[in-house]
Amino acid sequence: MHSDNGTGTSRIIDRLKGLALDRQADAVFIVDRELNLIYRNRAAHVLFAGSTPEPNPTLTGLLSSIEDQGSLLALLRQSGKGQSHHGQFSFKSKGREIIGQLRINPVFRNGDCSHVVVAFHDETRYWRLQHRVAQDEFVDRSTGLYNRKTLDIMLNMEIEKAERDPATSRLAVMMIRINNLDHFRAVYDESTINHILEHVGTIVRKSLRSNDVVFRFDENRLLAVVTQFGWKSDLLIMAQRIEDNIAVPFHPRDTDIHLRAGIGISVHPDDGNSTEQLVGNSMAALNETDAALTVQMFNREIHRLAVDRLQIRSGLSTAVRENQLELYYMPIVDHDRHVQGVEALIRWNHPERGLLGPDSFLPVAIHSRIIGGISRWVMYRAQEDYRNWFAQSDIFLSFNQSAKDFADKFLIEGIDSSLAGGVKVSRLKIEITESELMEDFDLSTLMLDQLRQRGIGIFIDDFGVGQSSLSYLHDIQAEVVKLDHSFMMRIEGPGREFD
Repeated sequence: MHSDNGTGTSRIIDRLKGLALDRQADAVFIVDRELNLIYRNRAAHVLFAGSTPEPNPTLTGLLSSIEDQGSLLALLRQSGKGQSHHGQFSFKSKGREIIGQLRINPVFRNGDCSHVVVAFHDETRYWRLQHRVAQDEFVDRSTGLYNRKTLDIMLNMEIEKAERDPATSRLAVMMIRINNLDHFRAVYDESTINHILEHVGTIVRKSLRSNDVVFRFDENRLLAVVTQFGWKSDLLIMAQRIEDNIAVPFHPRDTDIHLRAGIGISVHPDDGNSTEQLVGNSMAALNETDAALTVQMFNREIHRLAVDRLQIRSGLSTAVRENQLELYYMPIVDHDRHVQGVEALIRWNHPERGLLGPDSFLPVAIHSRIIGGISRWVMYRAQEDYRNWFAQSDIFLSFNQSAKDFADKFLIEGIDSSLAGGVKVSRLKIEITESELMEDFDLSTLMLDQLRQRGIGIFIDDFGVGQSSLSYLHDIQAEVVKLDHSFMMRIEGPGREFD
């Protein structure tokens, strides 16, 4: 930068100004009206040229790393005619996008523009941070899937689109749950769980089409918004494909994981014309799935059952708290009709519906966290009743235990503490249904083995309902297998012959 008067003092002042500009974080350079480079500071050379500063650079050399110099040069030419420019400006340098605030000011001498001063404040890091914050607002960071907030926005848009053009637009919601994910949560750290969900999200995306969108709904569930399908049967085929692909063994970080999924489906407008209705009804359909029926489409009967389940679920907390649950004891006799034991049967003395059997409320409890509280209540109450009524006899006591509790690390501690109350462990039998046992066979057999090592007998209830094989009984080593009546009816049916 040169001085007009040429005195030594002016040159020193110009030199000090140059040093001050060189220390600036902002990129600064000066050109004359013919766009000849007069001055550039170090920040300008690093930002625009991306190399070690040259002794006598040209404007072309200074801007050598910018992929498209045309827009910046056009602004410089306008400023050479006396126009200022202040505002946001972006460009690409070696494939990297740079964004910031550009200020171009003409310098006038005798009424004419003699020089143009350019200053660029790089805000790239700030904008990247803003983009990341925006991404975090709409994307689940642990899996990379869209989050619930994005779901509300996008599903509302798809509903509006479907209602504008109902003849060509189709819309469905699939709620996908990983049924045994809670088991893996008890074994692996959170990063592995997120890796599993990311893997499932990838599977779901690949199983659908490019215009379908997948979201992270909550801890164990994903949700897919499906568009442009032909028939409802197409949705069932898609869902079955998703389930089959999820069931393929997964091997993250030297582990062997077998996932099991359930899928509930709702369709616009048959099952709802709002986000709340479609999501809620897909959830209701999902709650109707089980080990035998893994994919379920919403219908009106499911809606009625969902409302009933909601009422049952809300009432169960009160039932435990206000002592509305009761235990009845059914004698278990041998072939000579001698009583060998008693089985504890739970009932709910509902204040409005009367005495309810377990089929009316236990399935709801099993699919909610309240089952743990009910199981502990049964465990303690049954042993208390046994000490009061049966302790002087030699009969055994059996009660049901939900396999959902096997993921509870405090289960064994609770059983040990309850046994300390005086019941002989050899007289205690725990029953588990076949269908629950098979939901996570590896975990169930591990927990049953710990119970068996304590001397507790294992009964398998309702055998023959699910898809298990008699070969599994060798691994379970149960004392008693109680065959379900439907299984017996199939065996005793007419015209059956067995080798």
